[in-house]
Amino acid sequence: IRERGVLRVGYNRNNVPFVFFNSRGELVGYDVQMAYDLARSLNVSRIEFVPITGTTLAESLDSGYCDIIMTAVMVNVDRLDAMKFTDPVVTVHLAFVVPDGKKAEFTQLDDVQKMNGLRVAVFNNTALVKVAHQLLPEATLVPIDSQEEFFVNGSADAMMIPAEEGYTMTLQYPFYDVAIIEPYDSYQMMYGYPVAKNSSESYLLALNYWIQMEKDYGMLEKKYD
Repeated sequence: IRERGVLRVGYNRNNVPFVFFNSRGELVGYDVQMAYDLARSLNVSRIEFVPITGTTLAESLDSGYCDIIMTAVMVNVDRLDAMKFTDPVVTVHLAFVVPDGKKAEFTQLDDVQKMNGLRVAVFNNTALVKVAHQLLPEATLVPIDSQEEFFVNGSADAMMIPAEEGYTMTLQYPFYDVAIIEPYDSYQMMYGYPVAKNSSESYLLALNYWIQMEKDYGMLEKKYD
């Protein structure tokens, strides 16, 4: 990375507020800011953001297409077999985005599982597709590629998404609310930054040391806020 002078960062644009394009067409968000901070830590002057999908994470890293993926990537067992992960940088809470007035109906997973004819939107090519299949085996899952498919087209009754992302969407669509699945601390997911399976231990150690420094100096909390 240092010899090249460029840090190649994989991203997925469907990760508000972690990675998204603002109204001026600029790529912004929590993980984008983290990427710039990482580049400074590595003493690299330039970043190249390259688009990836949830189904090509390991391939994008192994091929050298990108050096690291920084786009709200959930750490799970399947991915640990295919990639190395940094220490978690943030923990999110599983939730549903629903129309106003229906929040109470979606806070208990048992109640949601009993709903007849339920249609649940899930972002395509993400780890949440598998999670939704496991938690809601009787529901009809509706894969979507953009939030407009749910909020504007009304493609489903609810959207399964981390609460931290859902709250940002309801700022744009105020007639919707976020129902965090209770108990609050039982349905959590960790986000980390994957690197290639054959990455050196020194590279991963450097990344984890940088993340620990960010935590210790309060920078992760500042960016999150």
